[in-house]
Amino acid sequence: MMESNFSTELSAQSITKLTNLKTYLQSLKDPAYEHNFPETTVRLFSKLITTLINNYSELETQKLITNEQKVLFTSLQTFKNKLMSTEVINDDGMKTNVWGLIDNPEAEVFRGKTEEIDKCIFACEQVIRIIGERANRGMIRGGFLLGTENYMRVDLLRRFKCEQFWIDGVNGAKLDCVWISGFGTVESGPAIVFCNPNATYYEFSFFQTDWIELYVSAGVNLIMWNYRGYGRSTGKPELKNMKLDGENLIDYIRTHKKCKIIGVHGESLGGTIATYLGSVAKLDFVFADRTFASLSHVAKFNYGKLAEFVFKAVGPEDSNSVKDFMKISCPKLVSCDCNDIMISNLGSLKAGVVSEYYQQLKNDEFMISSKDISDLTKAIKQIQPRANYKTSVIKKEKRKIRRGYLDLSSPVENMLANLGDIIEIIDAGGERFIDLFENANEYRITVWLYVLGVWGSTPELYSSDHYNNFQSAYDKLCKATHEVNLLIEDFETSDNPEVKKFIESLKVVLNFLEKTRDWISLINPSEVITGKLLPLTCGHNGTFSSLERYLYEQFLQSAGFI
Repeated sequence: MMESNFSTELSAQSITKLTNLKTYLQSLKDPAYEHNFPETTVRLFSKLITTLINNYSELETQKLITNEQKVLFTSLQTFKNKLMSTEVINDDGMKTNVWGLIDNPEAEVFRGKTEEIDKCIFACEQVIRIIGERANRGMIRGGFLLGTENYMRVDLLRRFKCEQFWIDGVNGAKLDCVWISGFGTVESGPAIVFCNPNATYYEFSFFQTDWIELYVSAGVNLIMWNYRGYGRSTGKPELKNMKLDGENLIDYIRTHKKCKIIGVHGESLGGTIATYLGSVAKLDFVFADRTFASLSHVAKFNYGKLAEFVFKAVGPEDSNSVKDFMKISCPKLVSCDCNDIMISNLGSLKAGVVSEYYQQLKNDEFMISSKDISDLTKAIKQIQPRANYKTSVIKKEKRKIRRGYLDLSSPVENMLANLGDIIEIIDAGGERFIDLFENANEYRITVWLYVLGVWGSTPELYSSDHYNNFQSAYDKLCKATHEVNLLIEDFETSDNPEVKKFIESLKVVLNFLEKTRDWISLINPSEVITGKLLPLTCGHNGTFSSLERYLYEQFLQSAGFI
């Protein structure tokens, strides 16, 4: 499936660029035929052809090229040779060949002989036809031309300063690994071991994520590897043995590469491997990126208690990333998108860590009673059917809608619209208080409070100071409680019986926020146990925003990696 997807995507991209090149070639024979391609786009034509030829040449050297790929390889070589042998000239009599022109574009207008340019166009069309006809051919029909595991590996190794190597896993497995050198750093410099998400190979990582570019450009050596049973790595893909394999990889880096500063970044499934390694391997930094508390938690919070029961009864061995993460003594970071559709917010490592922290370690420091939480849940269920606060509606759109009906709405709708505007500023680790109103339950509200008590709110201005998150939470709660109190005063004198009923619910919300504000002003959680939190909005597989990337780089800097 992965090879098919990449073959389709890379084929489509190649055809688009080659079609643009055909248009460019048309302009070299017809003065009336103009193109609007900037020099950067024109250079991509030669870069594409060169990349394809070099990758297929390497596959041929390694005797990994398929017969279908040989056909495209030959066609590309013929096309490049024709471009190199076709002469073009400008009005000043300066001569060059078409290949030289697209490799180093000139501002002047060049023309070539019609019959020779037509031969170039025909060769271009042949390449387009071959890619188009064979883009989606699976192994039965000769294999894919682009996007194969072998092709992507060769492409990755050519893009960066890389070394492919093998290590021994447990129980006789052989693990396929690649070392990617950071720009301007030495081999023994800081190194990050990246643990892949589920069903992902390192060969495809350059096109799937920005991690290679981020680490390498920051001067950090990056080690990627395929888990046992993935790609060319041998062995049966069992999570327990994957973790032990990771220990072997860390040992190899220390002994063979002489690295003194080593971190691990694990994404999704890789997060549970990263937390294990952090608990046993004496690392310098651990990033548990959009991962889960345990596999059984994923089953429970994504699909329900029955799914959890079935998983525990007949599923694979479970993991406990929470205990591993909390054992880690080096700088550690957990990330989470509270709207992740793959790993439920309640099943995330973030939720697991804060629950363990307050339920097992610091229960006496949690000052919000179960009655307060129960009362709030009931009040929310009274308010939400009428207010209809939506998680998916962004702030700007929401206010636009409200302004449109405020003057025409009933007093209750007016009051609840104002309440929404007030409470949407409050968040716990990136999850807004107003989002709790949709599908509210006591456990969800409790976890939200735990997150607030461990990591505070997202600050208006970011800094490396952990305390800033709690100051942000306190300031937001102070502002909200003041404004909710004024809102109640504005409507409390109303004779409308419906307004009076909702006023009582607003008083419950106010009481909860006031108690939460007072609690937040007193707490001082242990970052050594819980690490830091990086709230995300990019989804489970998305690319970090510029702010999220900046914050992550700040964490790397504080850990001594960059």
